[in-house]
Amino acid sequence: MDCWTSVYVIICSRLAALKSEFASALIHANQVSITEIYAARETNYSNISGRDLAMSITGPPCEFFPCLDDVVDKLAQWVSLDPHRPLVILTLGVGDITNVGRKLLQKLKQTLP
Repeated sequence: MDCWTSVYVIICSRLAALKSEFASALIHANQVSITEIYAARETNYSNISGRDLAMSITGPPCEFFPCLDDVVDKLAQWVSLDPHRPLVILTLGVGDITNVGRKLLQKLKQTLP
């Protein structure tokens, strides 16, 4: 069974301090998508972005997406290639990442027969 993981990292300082740990934790996924950081309550003094995390992931294919709607579109595209394959889509993070599953399901209902 494939596992596709979408990550919406919160807090710039956390990503700056734990980037390699985040990257290592995602090596067992089959596909990874990383979004821009949800910089809730801090200024990005380290000038780090979600793209930096995406570039540091080795192993599974990984893509950076500047916004969550782009993630939904890409996930729908991937699922549509083989809609009957056993698949787990894991979303990790805070804020609007919790809407990805619902939006993906709506999109797939509109596009799949």
